[in-house]
Amino acid sequence: MSQTLLRGLRLLEIVDFSGPLTVSQLARELGVDKATASRMVSACEADGWLVRDDGGHVLIGPRSTLLGQGAAAGVSLRLAEPIIHAVSGVTGMLTQAVGLVGGVGVVLASADPVGAKIPYGLTTSFPLWVSAAGKTIASQLAADDRQRYLPNDPLPVPTDAVSGVAPSAVVQQFRVSLGLGPTPGGYVVQSTTRATSRAQLDAQLDTIVRDGVFIDRAELMPEVSCVAVPWPQPGMPAALVCISTTPQIDRDAALVERALRAAAVSGATRDSIVAAAAAR
Repeated sequence: MSQTLLRGLRLLEIVDFSGPLTVSQLARELGVDKATASRMVSACEADGWLVRDDGGHVLIGPRSTLLGQGAAAGVSLRLAEPIIHAVSGVTGMLTQAVGLVGGVGVVLASADPVGAKIPYGLTTSFPLWVSAAGKTIASQLAADDRQRYLPNDPLPVPTDAVSGVAPSAVVQQFRVSLGLGPTPGGYVVQSTTRATSRAQLDAQLDTIVRDGVFIDRAELMPEVSCVAVPWPQPGMPAALVCISTTPQIDRDAALVERALRAAAVSGATRDSIVAAAAAR
């Protein structure tokens, strides 16, 4: 594929992920000089791929926003919004739809009951071997794709597992929304469902296939856990996820599982999710 095309796509990705940005900031991110970055922005701006605000900062343009609306992923995004808001409403938890994009689980849509407006899209992603979200997506992969996307032994174990998931400002916003301190206490190995070997990971994925749900404990942060169920979409394995403090997940796991399972059913509505959550 043309390196020029790839660089242009990377430009759009950077602006979507980190924008608004100045041309100088874009140049540093792309590894090009300012003049080259300026020409690229101008070319994209002319066709509506990028726009500039009053301060000259570069933002995603209307053409980029419309791209893919008719594709399977675009349909999934539209389906996700109402159902995750319904689940968030009945559980009182941050609820997200996460789909496989480029080998990682990317947050497609997010609903927070406290109105924290946690960023999503390329800003937040999950490795497929960590967290209920990633593992639930990985459980839907064929054997060849599991081998392609999942690491062999030894599994990566970063000292702070959340560091690769989202920028620090997003992590702080997320923690504050849960009533936690702004800074993670560091990853703690004890009392976690995190897999320490590929065999253990594969066993967890097989359990998700069998049970249709996974509850992780402290895989990304010591104080935080989540529940996920498969939400397979056309051309894209996906999951619906509720995230909260570990004590709240432990207390309300049954309620959360009922709501998520109801939301994952084709044709789910707010009423069907509320009714399932209220059932005993």
